[in-house]
Amino acid sequence: MGSIWQLQILHDCCHNTFSPSPKINNFVLQSFGAISYYGYAVYLKHGHLSHHSIGGSVSPRSAFNDAVDFLPDGDVLFNGHRSNMKGDSPRLPSMGKPLLFREDRTAHNALVYALTFSFERIFLGLNDFFTSIIRKNLFFPNASPSLSSSLVRMSTFGTLARLALASYLGPRIILSLYLAELSWCIPPNPLAGCFLNNHASQPDSGGGCEPTMSYKTGNKLYSALVLNTNHHKEHHDFPSVPFHGLGRIKEMGGYGDLDKGGEGGGRQGMELWFGRGGTYGCQ
Repeated sequence: MGSIWQLQILHDCCHNTFSPSPKINNFVLQSFGAISYYGYAVYLKHGHLSHHSIGGSVSPRSAFNDAVDFLPDGDVLFNGHRSNMKGDSPRLPSMGKPLLFREDRTAHNALVYALTFSFERIFLGLNDFFTSIIRKNLFFPNASPSLSSSLVRMSTFGTLARLALASYLGPRIILSLYLAELSWCIPPNPLAGCFLNNHASQPDSGGGCEPTMSYKTGNKLYSALVLNTNHHKEHHDFPSVPFHGLGRIKEMGGYGDLDKGGEGGGRQGMELWFGRGGTYGCQ
């Protein structure tokens, strides 16, 4: 539970909605973000705002290989094992189309997702460690000098923070951090629903495409437990509203209608997603 709260607080820091002070937001993002198995701060600082501005227009190949000063559409890096993607990836063959997914094989797809997600998290943590050792993030070989330097610096800080925790609390703390991040993201945990569906785009009522979805359970306790992470459509429409205001946006803006935030919620929503899947960002 603490991991999803941590991510949502850091996410607000990225949008400068956690505190009126950008300096405080940046400090909390980089310091609090280091106390995790995978360094959330790296993605949020360099790839999340671009996800809001150009989400769905970048292929995995471009995201990994372009020579830029930021990570273009950072969410591309994390959706390949659960969504159809634009183009393919030079490094991860599962990108382009979810690896081993089968149409209408709900249980099979849920198991594939859980296994690939578990592997992804392990690998991301190891990548942070190796980046701090070799002083280069191999996932982004063409990153600009400023981006490359920042990636190395943040990975090093995160690695040192985790080593400090391990030396003080014992090495099991690393496993605990990993399991904390993993547990709420995979089924059968119902909290996984708000993460799975957030960018599985679906047709909207006007015949177009809705690139973001809100995970609707009709249960205010669920929204409270995930700090309104499930109100993802509302967040994309109003990114300057902090997480604690998204529920009010939902009530004021008519987001209770299915055509405003995608289909389904609760168990029905997860079964829909694992049975049919989705395409990231209307690509």
